[in-house]
Amino acid sequence: MKTFKSLLLGSAGAAVLLTAGTVAQAADAPMAAKGREPVYRCDTAGFIEYPGSDVCFKVGGHAMAWMGVNSSNVAGPEGFNSMGITTNATSNHDRFFMGAEGRLNVDIRSASEWGLIRAFIEGRMQDANVNTGGAFNLRHAFVQVGNVTFGKTWSTFFAGAGPEMFGPDAAIVPPPGEMPLRVTVLRYTHNVGNGVSVSIALEDPARHDAFTNATFGGQIGMAAAGNVAPSEAPDVVANISAKGAWGRFQISAAAHENVYRVTATGPSGQTWGWAGQLALVLNVPNMGKDTVHLVAGYSSGATGYMTTAYGTGGARPAVGLTATGAVNKVDGWFVAGGYRHFWSPTLRSTIGANYTKADWNGIVFVGGPFAGVEESLQVWGNLIWSPVPQLDLGVEVMWAQMQAGVAGAGGLYTGGVTNDAWGAHITARRSF
Repeated sequence: MKTFKSLLLGSAGAAVLLTAGTVAQAADAPMAAKGREPVYRCDTAGFIEYPGSDVCFKVGGHAMAWMGVNSSNVAGPEGFNSMGITTNATSNHDRFFMGAEGRLNVDIRSASEWGLIRAFIEGRMQDANVNTGGAFNLRHAFVQVGNVTFGKTWSTFFAGAGPEMFGPDAAIVPPPGEMPLRVTVLRYTHNVGNGVSVSIALEDPARHDAFTNATFGGQIGMAAAGNVAPSEAPDVVANISAKGAWGRFQISAAAHENVYRVTATGPSGQTWGWAGQLALVLNVPNMGKDTVHLVAGYSSGATGYMTTAYGTGGARPAVGLTATGAVNKVDGWFVAGGYRHFWSPTLRSTIGANYTKADWNGIVFVGGPFAGVEESLQVWGNLIWSPVPQLDLGVEVMWAQMQAGVAGAGGLYTGGVTNDAWGAHITARRSF
């Protein structure tokens, strides 16, 4: 009996210990992980679905670094175009420069009964001077609902027909005049069909107000203080675009209001200016992916639409006073062209040139010599190697010439200084 009781108690104790051990192990075991929702690709290339929603998004951008040298007469610290050439007949020393930038963008899209709902944001972080710590620029931030776009993006005047139509290779270092091409817009686009679309927009005029004569402190006939005011109306801009297997064509037009004062405390006046542009990109089928690019434009009293494009010209006023006290508009025109050739699937080149001409229409220069830009010419070429997709290693050379006028007899414009400059740089860029 004692033996049986001992066995019974021993068995019960073992059961208790076993049960306790099992409970302890269960308490120590991690909780089962909740299943993760799968990530799906969206119909649009490169986009993925945000888990648990019907929103598609894509993250992109690039990292880029460059190193180069500018000749004398170039005022800018990096890269250059004819806007950067000094016009005061004095030479700066040659300059070696290095720099880097990063771009990051996010594109968010979803479908709705209103059509496509889209938000796009892109920032540019650049550092060409270790003493300043670099700069951050907002390149794009817009909302698109169906056919309506509202926010900062490419101007309707240039969209698809601006410097970007030459591709990212020309120039591979962004030109100083690039930023004014992006403005805040309220745009409606109607797709006609067969690759044809029509866009009309109201755009922020402030980017082009900077090119009125007041910027120059009265040196072209208007008072040095208080002689410019913000435009009282938005710029009105429109384009018609057609694209297909053959390439792309776009015609653009813009109207801009200039507000000015003849004296610092006098009443303000208004005059409207306008600008027009034709752009053509032709594919060359028997040359693989080669393309030909041609752009031409004219402006009268809307100089900003010409001077901020294609690295041509320099800051010019839009209106000014004549010797008789009349307010005249500054007229100008430009033409630009380029050819992009693929030597092989991984090696390509772009060559191009642009020319700008301004007519001052009797505007008087006062207060001493003034470097009024009359004409400019720029030529560039590059060689880009892409050993793997989205990696560009390139070398680019540029030459530019600017002719500036000075105040002659009675302050009238007369030909003056002609300066030229050259630059070269190497660049590495990884896009994603």
